[in-house]
Amino acid sequence: MCGGLTKKVVAFKYFSKLCRTCHDNNKKYPEGNHLPPTHRCAKNWTESSKSMEPEGILDCVKQVWNSGIAWIDTFVSDDDSTSRAVIKHKADNTLKSTGRLPDHIHKVTRILVDPSHRRRVYGTQLYKAEKHIKGMNKTDCECLMRNFGYAVKQNRSKSEEEFAKALKAAFDHHFDMHGNCNPSWCNFRMDSRRKSPDSIRSKFRSLKNPINKKIYDELKVNHDNYTSRENLLMMMHPFDSQKNEALNRAFTKHSPKNIVFSKTYSLFDRHSLVVIIDSVGYELAMKRIFAMLFPLSTCNTDAVTIQWAKREDKFKLYNLLRQRTKIQKIRRTASKKIRLMQLRLHNSLAKKKGDDYGHGIAIAAPQQPKRKRNAKRSVVTANVGERKQRRVPTQCKCTRTDHLRISFNNCPLNPKNIAIRLAAEAAANRNESVSVQPTNNEL
Repeated sequence: MCGGLTKKVVAFKYFSKLCRTCHDNNKKYPEGNHLPPTHRCAKNWTESSKSMEPEGILDCVKQVWNSGIAWIDTFVSDDDSTSRAVIKHKADNTLKSTGRLPDHIHKVTRILVDPSHRRRVYGTQLYKAEKHIKGMNKTDCECLMRNFGYAVKQNRSKSEEEFAKALKAAFDHHFDMHGNCNPSWCNFRMDSRRKSPDSIRSKFRSLKNPINKKIYDELKVNHDNYTSRENLLMMMHPFDSQKNEALNRAFTKHSPKNIVFSKTYSLFDRHSLVVIIDSVGYELAMKRIFAMLFPLSTCNTDAVTIQWAKREDKFKLYNLLRQRTKIQKIRRTASKKIRLMQLRLHNSLAKKKGDDYGHGIAIAAPQQPKRKRNAKRSVVTANVGERKQRRVPTQCKCTRTDHLRISFNNCPLNPKNIAIRLAAEAAANRNESVSVQPTNNEL
């Protein structure tokens, strides 16, 4: 758990369901009549792994309260409803209440959401809708996600009315409706200083097209759900939970996931080292660790370690300031856009070549006897319970099983292929007639 203003770790909790020493002792003495030797037992959890996170958050809230200098008043997290419910007091006369916060601890008055995580959840719903809405593509999802993120980032410190108007403009802007847009960034308003060419405007989805109108109506329901008054108030704050994500990456660096450290206290010690370095830096962390390991020693930390720690602190500060500059933000956005364009291009090429991933395994069905021409055509169905399901064809009219329709490019019954064959036969006949025609000398 990190502070909203300082971005420093204020509390953390470690859980493990394994202990190597206890496991080896139980394996050596299955009767259970021998106790394991004295050790730092790493096992402190026996329930489901999914319940570790809410229990850890509750324990962190208790740690801050027991410190005697602060309490948790505002809680910012992702859209995890379980963690939010746990840090509440047990409601009176409510059987379904899952709050486990003791009554003597100050209650959490505000529960907010991380805007970056809300943007990703918003985009997830767009990509799900793209699979079943006709005419919609992944470019629409990327544009709407980008507009939503910019609107939240630039207007979350303004009033509620201005914030709601900005989010509405972010959605309508993609469908060529600029009534709610701000002239400072929208170049398609009449009062804007700069004017964009019509070639850029043609990329918008105009509602004059009935397909675009249907896309707008279906996506508007999802957008209104995420921009309701309750959801708007949860995003109107200057805090975020990106520091926790950065710490997770640092934890993975010092304790790779392909190696098991949780059977001993090695995982706890590694995570503690990450927290110490993040709080006070490499140099001060090395000095404190050496002072704890050698309290009676008069020698200080060696100069080589101190120089290395100073370089690490300097490089870390340089990267932090560099990533905050405007030029780096523009470069990250541009590189991400180019990466997504290349990914779409490679996917389309792979799909044309037939190298894309397909579900299931194709099984060649036995060929059915040909029908008589005079026989009446009837729909062949298969009874599945009480419903009738149309059988899927297994071959084309040309009796080939690698495709199902004559519109296939390599199908011999394709009209284009028939026209090419006829033109080739006609050209061959003309060449034969020219070669057979006698010359003047023969006459």
